[in-house]
Amino acid sequence: LRLIVFPVIVALFLCALLATPVRRLTDRGMPRGYATMTVVVSSLIGVITVLVLLGATISAGVRDVGVNATKGIDEIRSWLITGPLKLNEADLEDLGDTIGNAVEANRERIATGALHSATLLVEVIAGGILALFVTIFLLYDGPRIWRWCVDLFPRASAPHLDEAGRRAWG
Repeated sequence: LRLIVFPVIVALFLCALLATPVRRLTDRGMPRGYATMTVVVSSLIGVITVLVLLGATISAGVRDVGVNATKGIDEIRSWLITGPLKLNEADLEDLGDTIGNAVEANRERIATGALHSATLLVEVIAGGILALFVTIFLLYDGPRIWRWCVDLFPRASAPHLDEAGRRAWG
């Protein structure tokens, strides 16, 4: 259920943002299909540009984290040997072996967590694609879809429902 409901809700929010530019383009004489695609493609280009810029910043930060993590591990190792614990190399190797054994013993749980993360990523990507398609259809044919939804209700309540929906959308 969440694979469908959340993307539709996201699509409704996107339509609330993008309906005004589509309406302005159609008011200026552009066909609704072209206006919809112009707004959607422009929005996608904007989002992709922001993601690329963020990705470049994040990747530079990840490199720094890797370098700093290596330095930090070396400092911890040095502190364990020279600090108040006065461990020797054999103790550190035993500690490393213990950590390795713990990882090996919990390999199945780690794999399950990784699989869960991969599944979640696929669900997010599928939801994003569904939200994109629903957004396109609602921007292109939103008024007709709304009329169809209103027509599902009894005729006596349809005008009130239509007015309430239009005011809520506004």
